[in-house]
Amino acid sequence: MNIKELQELVSYDKTIFTGDIPQYVIWVKKPRKEYALYYYNKALEDYSDRFLTDTEAMCCYYLMNHQTLLKELMDERKVYNYIRQRARYIDSLIEKQTNKWIENDSDIHLAEMNGEVEEKEKLINNLHCRAEELIYKDMIYRN
Repeated sequence: MNIKELQELVSYDKTIFTGDIPQYVIWVKKPRKEYALYYYNKALEDYSDRFLTDTEAMCCYYLMNHQTLLKELMDERKVYNYIRQRARYIDSLIEKQTNKWIENDSDIHLAEMNGEVEEKEKLINNLHCRAEELIYKDMIYRN
């Protein structure tokens, strides 16, 4: 994908530019809501992409709002490594928090005792979403 094709698909919002070429672009593909990180490959003189998980996309959002850190990572060519490491760390925090809440949730234990598998899964999913919300907010708004 060249710069003209990319410009047709992406609206540039807080994108890092080097001359006329954005080095990294985060794009949400509308039909299936897939997140992609496009980066300019100087050797190929073209864009390459990596599809991102939701957590990785949140890490991209964090970087786009912390330009100094993003520029440092770009200079070191470690943007994607940073995103992956941070996403793994955040996912582990979410799982840890969810598991703590599951241990102390009487409704989940009751559903398990009564053999209500579907109800138990709904309650666990709710706790997981709550943990995501709290941890994502902390990740994005923390300085």
